[in-house]
Amino acid sequence: MNTSLTGISCRAKTLLAGMLASFAAVGADFHAVGHEPDWQLDIDYKSRQLDFTAAEGAGSYDYVKLGPDLTRGDIKAITYRVVDDNHHMSVVVLEMFCQDIRSGKAYGATVNVRLDGREYVGCGEPVVERSTDPW
Repeated sequence: MNTSLTGISCRAKTLLAGMLASFAAVGADFHAVGHEPDWQLDIDYKSRQLDFTAAEGAGSYDYVKLGPDLTRGDIKAITYRVVDDNHHMSVVVLEMFCQDIRSGKAYGATVNVRLDGREYVGCGEPVVERSTDPW
């Protein structure tokens, strides 16, 4: 499923994106957020779904988990890839400290998302209520 938000004002896009992310987070095991541009990512391990929301639109994608593997010395990393004819997406979750640039909140993971050639960088953590160690 991919939902386009074209033709909607920036304020409406922001409100809608926030609502979609909130709904997605209810069933999520891992949540990530980033800025410039604003984006959110929720990962549901059981359904193997990535829910990604950004100003450009929102979508839910089936993923293939690769890893965990080690990069940059002893830092754990997990890579998720979307296998889809319409999109090229990879998500790399690094088990290393990250601080949200807007809120100042500390997170235990740095998250890099690449969707159709565009890169998004931010922070993430397991959702406490459904916490399952991704590593």
